[in-house]
Amino acid sequence: MAGISLWRRCLIRLSEGPDAFAVLAAALLHSAAVPELSSEATAAEFARLCRSTPDRALAMVRQALRRAAGPARSQVRLLVVIDQLEELFTTEKQPAMREALVRFMAVLAASGLVWVIAAIRSDFFHRCGEVQGFSALKDGLASYELLPPTGPEIAQMIREPAVVAGLRFEESAELGRLDDVLQAAATADPGSLPLRADRGRPRGKTRAP
Repeated sequence: MAGISLWRRCLIRLSEGPDAFAVLAAALLHSAAVPELSSEATAAEFARLCRSTPDRALAMVRQALRRAAGPARSQVRLLVVIDQLEELFTTEKQPAMREALVRFMAVLAASGLVWVIAAIRSDFFHRCGEVQGFSALKDGLASYELLPPTGPEIAQMIREPAVVAGLRFEESAELGRLDDVLQAAATADPGSLPLRADRGRPRGKTRAP
């Protein structure tokens, strides 16, 4: 964005800790996000604030970003990415915890300082209405539906990472090249992801799992 001189970021998977707020707090205090928060609170203390008093937690984030800006008062923003948000329903069983997390996400998103991006599987999208305040976050232009990949896009997903890693695909007289086999299988079911198992060394061959 124009005028923004520094972006901080954090990537979150809700299932990576004992509860969603513990994961969130640890991610926000990470060196790539807002490590300046550590001078104000421990991760456990900040997690409690995010859950119980989100406005106070946001005020701390605001102050920390100001310190990150330095004397020049550069424009600093924070990007919070929550991957596999469906884990809000698959791993978090307490409705109160879900509502508290959505409430904190809404406070962050409305601050003008934080961009919140969350990815959720299409088969869980309808459940957003189960959590108070969630529907408002995704209404209008706030949501983007990612369509299933096309055949050529699937081919890129399979081949380009292998090229970057210096790998090549096996080939047999009966089945042909492995990348073509994977592409055909994934194209037949666009909702799936093509999987690879690598030998893990440069110029190795990729194998089917």
